[in-house]
Amino acid sequence: MSFGVLTIVIGLVVIASLVGGFVPYTFRLTHTRLQMLLSFVGGALIGVGVLHMLPHATLELGSIDMSVTAVLAGLVGMFFLTRIFHVHHHGSVDEHSHENHEHDHADGAIDCELHDRPMSWIALAVGLGFHSLLDGVALASSFEVSRHGDQSIWLLGAGAMIAILLHKPFDSLSLVSVMMAGGHSRRSTTLANLLFSLVCPLGMGLFYLGISLSGESSAMVVGWSLGISAGAFLCIALGDILPEVRFHSHDRLVLSICFVAGILVSAGLRLAEPDHQHELPPDQQHHTPEHSGGQDDGHRHEDG
Repeated sequence: MSFGVLTIVIGLVVIASLVGGFVPYTFRLTHTRLQMLLSFVGGALIGVGVLHMLPHATLELGSIDMSVTAVLAGLVGMFFLTRIFHVHHHGSVDEHSHENHEHDHADGAIDCELHDRPMSWIALAVGLGFHSLLDGVALASSFEVSRHGDQSIWLLGAGAMIAILLHKPFDSLSLVSVMMAGGHSRRSTTLANLLFSLVCPLGMGLFYLGISLSGESSAMVVGWSLGISAGAFLCIALGDILPEVRFHSHDRLVLSICFVAGILVSAGLRLAEPDHQHELPPDQQHHTPEHSGGQDDGHRHEDG
């Protein structure tokens, strides 16, 4: 990735993160609109992970077994990350407040353990920080693939960037909302939002540092990074985002349409890539040997 493109990408990521943190202070995001956006983002993450990252991880690693192992590692790792640090809060400050959850506490419908601890936002910040680091690795590794082949596959990086830019505001929105619900000042939430916006670029920097130190093994680093990122995207979408919207019986049709739209956007970017960029090189393709009875018989006769 050139310095100019890198600067633009980092700028867009930082802006997307900052925008999400300013939402609670600027306007009220209605529940329905929030769920529609989350549905679209969930579809986009699944599409990018399956249609973009996984195929290119296989190409870089030259092995389906290694690529799916990387996907599994990313999925399991992100699952435990969300379990340990409670990275599952996508909502406005109203949805995170105690007053709006009093009825839900009585019914046992919503687990608000996060609000029972005064410093609980720190656990959320740490979890979102690791999550954002992985986003940076995913973004950088997606663009890095173009240096290993045809430059036209920059669309892989574009797909990952779109998914991250759409998802990043919800992360910062969650962090700022939880801090506001805990009574923190706007100065504190703004500082936390600013620091959080820099974590994803830090992940990108760590990836390029790893590439520079890996030497001839850079393709392995890129492949594993893509595979792990694909697994993380799947876990975020299936275990974090979509469960928040699938239980909403109201607006079921519109939420489903938004989900499918997210997948279609990712599929459109995939179709724009050249077909040969999703095929293993000839020396890595495993052909099933043809067993011709006549040829085998001929060899046997010659041996005889």
